Amino acid sequence: MINFNKNNRKIVTYITLFCLFISFTSCGGGGGDDPEPTPDTTPPTASILIFPSENSACTEGTNVSETESSIVFEWNASKNTDSYSLTIKNLNTQKTVSHTSSNTSLSVRLKIATPYSWTIISKSNHSDKNATSNTWKFYNAGAGTTTHAPFPAEVVAPVSGANITSNTVNLDWEATDIDGDISTYEVYFGTSNNPPKYKDGITESILNEITVTAGNTYYWKVNTIDEQGNISSSALFNFRVN
Repeated sequence: MINFNKNNRKIVTYITLFCLFISFTSCGGGGGDDPEPTPDTTPPTASILIFPSENSACTEGTNVSETESSIVFEWNASKNTDSYSLTIKNLNTQKTVSHTSSNTSLSVRLKIATPYSWTIISKSNHSDKNATSNTWKFYNAGAGTTTHAPFPAEVVAPVSGANITSNTVNLDWEATDIDGDISTYEVYFGTSNNPPKYKDGITESILNEITVTAGNTYYWKVNTIDEQGNISSSALFNFRVN
């Protein structure tokens, strides 16, 4: 029989404690929890719009009243995205509303017989950079609508808020119509923010060589008229002559 003396017992005790220490540290004991993984800060990508289609007459909404219908907006999922901001602009009033969704579709109530534009902003919880989709226009058609007003004209040049140095200016705009029957334009122009009518019966989307004076701010807008007599009015544009 092996007889352990006092010194031998001490050695065994030390070896046992050492093995326990190695086992404890190798298993992560005393080292705290594993660090949290670093979040992916890659910015989101832009979403691709699906519905309502670009430059379309939306007839698939569900009427909820005589003046409103409910439309389900749809778009493709974008990478590195936690939420989406659906931004809708009433092109008649230029008022914008935004709705947040974690899904790729959202039902929104809108006025019928009204033109709108919409866009999707993709957002990430781990990045301060967003991604913006294309902007599409559509006309929320009411029940039984057979003709549609043109989309309000958009400025081409001079861009709103521009400063120009010239004695003359060319007013350039663009307009689209679902029915493709734009007939004429009316241009309102002057130094007042409620400019008077400058010219009507215009068949081209440009007015050339308008005389302007340095030191003035000019305001202008365009009415677009189709063959059915439907009229849409643009936003009010402005520029300053230096």
